[in-house]
Amino acid sequence: MSSKHSLSSRGRATLVKARKGAGLTQVKLAGELEVDPVTVSRWERGEVGPNKWLWRALVERFPVMRPFAPEGVLQPIAVETPTGT
Repeated sequence: MSSKHSLSSRGRATLVKARKGAGLTQVKLAGELEVDPVTVSRWERGEVGPNKWLWRALVERFPVMRPFAPEGVLQPIAVETPTGT
């Protein structure tokens, strides 16, 4: 059972390779991203995918993940600034 935003098999393999290449366990990566280790495991199994904030954190940590991010997720966020005095 996979969600429409879950990682492709290639994306999952890339994440596992990047994580292990950095010497990280699922638990350590989860700690860095402030998520439950089960969440990282579910990403790697293709059950669910990261939300937009976690995609940004993943790509920052592992730039090799950029091609697997859903369209628009890595776009800058528009921040409204007050214009009155």
